[in-house]
Amino acid sequence: MRIASAVGLGRRFFKVWGAHGPGGALRIVVRYAGGQLRLWAAYPARVMLRRKLDRARPDAGGRPSVSIIMSTWNRAAMLPRAVDSVLAQRYEGWELIVVDDGSDDDTPTILATYARDPRIRTFRQDRAGSGAARNFALAQVRGDIIAYIDSDNEWCPDHLAAMLPVFHDRPDVQSAYGAIRRLEADGTSFVHLTAFDAALLAERNFIDLNVYCHRRRLWEELGGFDPALPRLNDWDLVRRYSRHSPPRAVPVVGAQYHDGGWPRLSNTESKAYAHYLILRKDEKPVAGPLKVLYALWHYPQLSESYIETEIAYMRRRGIDVEVWSEITPVAPHPVDVPVLRGSLKEALASAKPDIVHIHWLGSFGSYEHVLRKAGLPVTVRAHGFEFTPELASKLNENSLVRAVFVFPQHKAALPNFAKLRVACSAFDPTLYRPLNLPKDRRLVLRVAAGLPTKDFPILFRLAKRLPEFRFVLSVVTCNQHEAYVAELLRQNEKLGRPVDLRINMSHPAIAALAQKAGIYLHTYDPAGPPYGMPISIAESMACGAYLIARRLPPTAAYVGEAGDLYDSDAEAEALLRATLDWSEEQWRGAALRSIDRAFRLYVDRLALKPIFDCWQDLAQRIPDGSFDEPATAGAPIRQPTFSLR
Repeated sequence: MRIASAVGLGRRFFKVWGAHGPGGALRIVVRYAGGQLRLWAAYPARVMLRRKLDRARPDAGGRPSVSIIMSTWNRAAMLPRAVDSVLAQRYEGWELIVVDDGSDDDTPTILATYARDPRIRTFRQDRAGSGAARNFALAQVRGDIIAYIDSDNEWCPDHLAAMLPVFHDRPDVQSAYGAIRRLEADGTSFVHLTAFDAALLAERNFIDLNVYCHRRRLWEELGGFDPALPRLNDWDLVRRYSRHSPPRAVPVVGAQYHDGGWPRLSNTESKAYAHYLILRKDEKPVAGPLKVLYALWHYPQLSESYIETEIAYMRRRGIDVEVWSEITPVAPHPVDVPVLRGSLKEALASAKPDIVHIHWLGSFGSYEHVLRKAGLPVTVRAHGFEFTPELASKLNENSLVRAVFVFPQHKAALPNFAKLRVACSAFDPTLYRPLNLPKDRRLVLRVAAGLPTKDFPILFRLAKRLPEFRFVLSVVTCNQHEAYVAELLRQNEKLGRPVDLRINMSHPAIAALAQKAGIYLHTYDPAGPPYGMPISIAESMACGAYLIARRLPPTAAYVGEAGDLYDSDAEAEALLRATLDWSEEQWRGAALRSIDRAFRLYVDRLALKPIFDCWQDLAQRIPDGSFDEPATAGAPIRQPTFSLR
């Protein structure tokens, strides 16, 4: 251990101890020690590699053996350090291809100073992102081995000389990676090297692109970087290449990664969103046919976007879905899923489902007598407004019900109810996602069902007091509360229309508003029904809005670091006024915190996984009826016991 690293480690240890306690400080030491131990354990292999350095020679015909890819954007201050580290390589048979991705600083001037070296080729393109820039560079390569270096990092002098013997000695090796030293802003350094683990790589990246090399044929056969990814396109590429042929770990520190506060993908783009985009590529439909009948009170109702998200996700995963609706919704919207009317008995006979899924705890009691005759497994999804321990207890004890999906606060209150399983609110990422469009930071949005419990009057009061902002309220007319929307219109008119009030907007139109709004203000009557997980919060979170929400027991856990809470009009007003003085960095930080939280916790593929997995488990046991409990003694599982003929 170097003295400087030891001193830096000590400073960081006590700093983390003060902020996060002994556990956090211990994790810092373990991280450092792990990297050092991996290198020490690999010392004999490093000696053998160094004995082979002289065998790494340039191609006899003058063609470079290695093509080095570097994309850069506005890194004029750091670019020379990166290029000079390539020039300092002990192995000299390389070419460096630099693509300037539309820089508007001194990058072109810096690159011009290296023009005399024929091994360095530079190109410039309009701003298109690192993935597109690297793909352009890949199309220019002449070497058989391809390596990468970021313009704000640097290679160690022996990097190429240590990597090339692996490819020379093992023709079957298609890719390889080395160790990387991370230099943190406080001076601490950590060495990272993890033995290859395919399962681990499938979930997160541990191979840094700066120390990754591969044969050109991998690019020719499997393609390059995904330019649609805002971030983590290096992980996406390494995952694809590693499935073709596992990479070889080389126990040599090949590069130094400089961590700092300058603009970079790691502090300007959402990691969770990119992570979602990559893992979604792995989604596969269900292996066999599985049909689920949704038994709902009113469908398709505009205000129930959470149901639409759930159905869309299940259908994307290959589940055959039909819906039975008890009544006709007052604010319908077009759907392409089959909707059955009439009685539930008729719907069951027509659809012939494997599973029945119900939204709302109270609805199960209304349908139980029909469902029990059918003998089908039933799952129920609870919502906030109708949740009570008494209802949950009845469903938990009912032999027909296989699972009840509730919000986290409900499960926490009833931990011993075995059938209760957590399923958070889920948003549709095809509608709600970051689009890198300019935000209107004075636009305050509220989206809700048109119900008195939503406490819309506070929105009107704030809009009157804050003319600097534009308040938009999008409400949906609800069954049995049709007159309330007209009352809202009268209130707004009486106050001089301080709020832009919109009625029954389509889901795409609401999503477009959420993409534009810089602030989402959630209102709720504290004296109203139990609070759940309002889907409009997760939807706006996914679009990068700063959230301001009513302080209620479950709200802090839902909103988290994505926003702030208020108890009164004055507190909400103060939070809104504070944003008028926010810097660009504050706005960017607020957006990233929201997007990261949304795609880490509430995106459909994560939030709906408990329901999907439950159905998959039930489907495996449907043919022989081998459930934990019998639905009804002697009743068949797949078909209804009655006939409509």
